[in-house]
Amino acid sequence: MPFEVYEELSADPVAQDLVLGSKITTDMLHGWVKNVTSLSTGEISPTDYEVKLTDEFTTTAIGDFNVKVSVSSKVSNDKVEVSVPVTVSMGDAIELSNTQGEKIGALTVNDNQLSLVNVDQKVTGVIGNDIEIAVFDGNMQLPILNQTKPSKHAKLAATANKSEFIKLPIAGTITKDTVIKVANNGMQEDTELLINYYSGIKEWKMPYRFIEDQAIYYHYNGERFEAVEVAHLTKKTVAIKRMATHQDLDKVGNEFFLKPMDQTIKFISFSEYPDTSKVGKQPGKIIVEQTLPAGNKVRFEHNVEADIDTGTISFAADKTMVFDDITLTNKNMTVGRLSDDWQLKVNDTRIETLKSDWQLYAKVSGDKTLDPYMTYVDESNGKHSMLENVPIYQQKQSVEAANETIIKWEANQGIMLDIPKNSDLQADEKYQSTIEWALVLGEE
Repeated sequence: MPFEVYEELSADPVAQDLVLGSKITTDMLHGWVKNVTSLSTGEISPTDYEVKLTDEFTTTAIGDFNVKVSVSSKVSNDKVEVSVPVTVSMGDAIELSNTQGEKIGALTVNDNQLSLVNVDQKVTGVIGNDIEIAVFDGNMQLPILNQTKPSKHAKLAATANKSEFIKLPIAGTITKDTVIKVANNGMQEDTELLINYYSGIKEWKMPYRFIEDQAIYYHYNGERFEAVEVAHLTKKTVAIKRMATHQDLDKVGNEFFLKPMDQTIKFISFSEYPDTSKVGKQPGKIIVEQTLPAGNKVRFEHNVEADIDTGTISFAADKTMVFDDITLTNKNMTVGRLSDDWQLKVNDTRIETLKSDWQLYAKVSGDKTLDPYMTYVDESNGKHSMLENVPIYQQKQSVEAANETIIKWEANQGIMLDIPKNSDLQADEKYQSTIEWALVLGEE
């Protein structure tokens, strides 16, 4: 007579969402099924059945999968196979691309290890250039990332065998505040080396212009990777005056970076100053420090560029010249300056090939009563009216000439008042005028 065979055991699948690199444990598999039921005894307690993978499956690739598991009763020999839908997403991982823009894998700490995994079902092996991984332990004291020897490092070589990734020979737990350096040897400036994912969502990409020394630095904060900003600051060329001192350069150290310095990132010092005695683009090196979230600090040495100008020539004078008080008499008199430290200054920072002779002239303009008596007394005690330009000083071009020229006069020389006995000046009056200076370059 005809009869129908019934399965002694049944189970329903439970869809799973996993992150890249997750380990699949026996305890985890128990949650992949539900409603495990025996035809004879009814629903079975989770302690009375086992769940195992029927086919080999690892979370080394992202995507959607149907994973077969077997459910076995511990009470009887009954067994049933169930197909479980599994979605694997990036989680806390960094995507790696090669110089051709092809995805070649990812680094993940989802299993609390530095693991290399696939990021696409189509990618089955390493493509392109070698990848170098360097690990800096979180307990390092103030490491300069691009100078400090890493605590661990490994190289993932390109291979013709694309059936699997070469195992990455870095063991040990990745602890909080660990920094990793990922470099693709031979990487070009337009390479998109790293893309950051979080919980399966593409969150942030490192633009090519941030690439420094063909490497990207990432900080592991205990939950996820974050770019180490101090290693990837955008730099700019800064115009610097010729012959600027180290102290002058220290004051503008922050200006070599587009990102304003904040409480977590700050300029420390120049490790190599640009040569300000030369003109044009001059290289230098700056150390910048970043405080990580847990309080640890890391540093990075950046190559910077200063644009040293060809120099300038400038003139400066004290704002006010005061003459001695006088009492008018029926005699000729020469009136000197109240202060003996009054001086003129010419600063010539031009490069030697541009330096030339220069002359300084002065004349008065402002008070028709006082101006006729304004007089320049030269080194030979010759007197010159200042109603027209009077040559005050002359400098011949010379490579030995000092950049700064200070012009001072003896008490009986320089700008004076030469008042005749029959002047138009009135007693008990105050007079003032304006001196116009002219700095003329070239031969007289």
